Amino acid sequence: MIQIIQANDNDYDDMAELARENYGDIDISNTAYLMWQYNHNPAGKALIRIARDGKELAAQYINIPIRVLADGQMVRGALSLNTITREKYRGLGLFPILASQVFEDCINSECAFTIGFPNPNSYPGFIRKLSFLDLGSVPLLIKPLKIAALIKKSLCKLEPSAQNKLMLTTYDHYRKNGLIIRKLTPEDKLAIDQLWNKVKGKYPVMQVRDYEFIKWRYFDVATRNYLVLGAWKENVLQGFIVGRCTTQAGIKCGMIVDFLILKKETNAGETLIREIMRYFISNNMELAGALMLKHTEEYTLLKRNFFCRCPHFLEPQPFPMIYREHIEMDLKSLTNINHWFLTMGDYDVI
Repeated sequence: MIQIIQANDNDYDDMAELARENYGDIDISNTAYLMWQYNHNPAGKALIRIARDGKELAAQYINIPIRVLADGQMVRGALSLNTITREKYRGLGLFPILASQVFEDCINSECAFTIGFPNPNSYPGFIRKLSFLDLGSVPLLIKPLKIAALIKKSLCKLEPSAQNKLMLTTYDHYRKNGLIIRKLTPEDKLAIDQLWNKVKGKYPVMQVRDYEFIKWRYFDVATRNYLVLGAWKENVLQGFIVGRCTTQAGIKCGMIVDFLILKKETNAGETLIREIMRYFISNNMELAGALMLKHTEEYTLLKRNFFCRCPHFLEPQPFPMIYREHIEMDLKSLTNINHWFLTMGDYDVI
């Protein structure tokens, strides 16, 4: 008999095993990663419902809380992620049952809405069964770094994904274009919080990017290596960019995971883009990529630095943004994707 229950830490090993069975050896098949993602998020612990058939884990549905500044108002929401149903239990309706209970947990936790970026397999279920709205898609921008290698791989069978051996780079203080560029660390708490306080009204809807978020998302995750670069002018942090070297479908990809600058600080923005490109090239990346919405200043700077929108037929998958309200609010900006600031930092996979 299948039981629906709230998950706790003792279930994480089984959840990692379920992910491994479905997706292979990826981040969410690592118990340490799940502990980081579900337990240490500064917005709150994950809301998780699981279905068990005896001792066997049949399915899971998970929301992690997020903090969003919308039209100057702090709102608590949630991000849907890591939805999995074991193959032999598919078709039993576990997905909507688990989700509906998590949505009740959201209401009880004052999470007013849930957003998600589902893959093509999950997308129909979110729209048809769970009444999510499709707000539109986040553009994937790409920049070829090694054209010959990309052409060769397009003509050959792709190698399986693998971890890249990264070239160690300290990124101590150095001057560039009238700025000081250096790697940000957990010691930069004050500067990161000061930057967020200055930039938080740049777009109508932004997930909070204060020190607590940056520390959790980029500094504390043991299974990933991120480079977080900051640009300083007169001892004031003007913006930051986050890069990660990874392999996707056999292609060595340098991903711009996050990128945010003070309004009109284009010198800082362009310098940060060029420096993260230098990091990717030094680590033999073949392609650079970024998720960024078209209305943002950061999108314009990426385009100016020769990023182009990835043709749909080359996208590894589309990146639709979906939205479901749990608590009625008079915040129309939340349902307009052109009011959001979104990057891979708001999307859990990279």
